[in-house]
Amino acid sequence: LHDYQLENIPCVLAGENVLFFAATGYGKSSLYDIPLLVHVEIRENLTLYPAFPVREYPVAVVVTPTKGLANSIV
Repeated sequence: LHDYQLENIPCVLAGENVLFFAATGYGKSSLYDIPLLVHVEIRENLTLYPAFPVREYPVAVVVTPTKGLANSIV
């Protein structure tokens, strides 16, 4: 992962909002995919991460400029 992708993970897991603009192919999808996967990993292994507050159903809101792009993300 790039530094800007790694820096995002703790922010998202702490419940902070993240707004990121970048060109196509810059790795924007990982900004919401990776934190969701980390959250699921923590939720499924609570004994390994006892201090982490988890949500049963974590949510990511992704805004796209076109319906076609939104469909490809889903």
